[in-house]
Amino acid sequence: MTCFYVYGNRGSTHVDSFVQARDVVGKPQICNYQARFHVERNGSTYWSGWSSYHQGCFYSWRATRTLRVERNFINPSKACGSWYQDGSKMGTACLGLRG
Repeated sequence: MTCFYVYGNRGSTHVDSFVQARDVVGKPQICNYQARFHVERNGSTYWSGWSSYHQGCFYSWRATRTLRVERNFINPSKACGSWYQDGSKMGTACLGLRG
């Protein structure tokens, strides 16, 4: 399972940071991972960025990647975060940004 969080000013399109999380059930091991974040409007991506890459394994039921953004986006927009592990996309979650 992958979860997406947006931190910023409530009621605005200002984003301080995006956080993507990956939870696993059973074997608590998450290896070689990073997250990609993008913001789109009307189905077209106009901003994107990658988190740092974690090489090796993290032995826990949850791992996260954070990307500092510190900017305002077009109102309204849709922000999405995708989790990549061992080079494969594991899932994507999205949220609306509205001012």
